[in-house]
Amino acid sequence: MQIKYNQVHSKTRVKIENCFGLLKGRWRRLKYITVYKIEKASNIIMACCALHNFCLINDDFAEALVDVDIDKVNGLQIPSRNDNRNIAVEKRNTIIIQFSER
Repeated sequence: MQIKYNQVHSKTRVKIENCFGLLKGRWRRLKYITVYKIEKASNIIMACCALHNFCLINDDFAEALVDVDIDKVNGLQIPSRNDNRNIAVEKRNTIIIQFSER
């Protein structure tokens, strides 16, 4: 079950990273914004997604964004391990169990 979870989690993470890469490609100013509050970061991301969708609806396609190399996107941060590892493992296992029950 953990292997399947890891595969699904990895695929989802890649898609999310690609989305952030596209947003940073369209709105380059996002590369230089430092946000420390999760609520503010969420609002900025949602606004960028809404603007991106608005552009697509109005046939404003950014073909250049297809070439974005997600590994080279500035500001990509990988969370470090911390003292709460046991809590994280418990949450992960709960999610795995919920997925396996579907």
